[in-house]
Amino acid sequence: MFYKFPVACALIAFILFLEGTRMFQISGIAPNLVLIFFAVFFTATAFGERAGFWVLLLLLCVFMTLYRLLFGFWIESAVILSLLALGMYAFRRKLVGTPFLDLLVFIIAGTLLFYGVRDALHAAPFLFGVVGMEMLYNVLAGVLVWLVATQLRNYYAGRS
Repeated sequence: MFYKFPVACALIAFILFLEGTRMFQISGIAPNLVLIFFAVFFTATAFGERAGFWVLLLLLCVFMTLYRLLFGFWIESAVILSLLALGMYAFRRKLVGTPFLDLLVFIIAGTLLFYGVRDALHAAPFLFGVVGMEMLYNVLAGVLVWLVATQLRNYYAGRS
């Protein structure tokens, strides 16, 4: 169990690196990899399903620290994503109950809430077309990551 926390921290660092390079950007739209990470973390990994509140807070501290170091001027986005992760933690056992459907709910609701709150803070218009395209991209990327994570989970569960 103790080796999983450093692995999760390293994954957050790698995801923030990918987020900064905008490697997966298509036509100006990039997936929210941090949102996808937390959605998959709570629905497809045994560590995420059993993680206690304090483990989540430590992960969020690592995330906020790295985010602040890499993207200091977008701190409100990090705060919104952290609040969304806390919301995912709070609702992880209260949704549909099927991990795949819970993933879809987390990603769709998370994308809408992220842009709704961020645009409200900046008094910017909510662009349904752009947000809809990113939501579709987030869902597709999230499903792909979820499938890989569940296959890895099943593989390693069978080996122990």
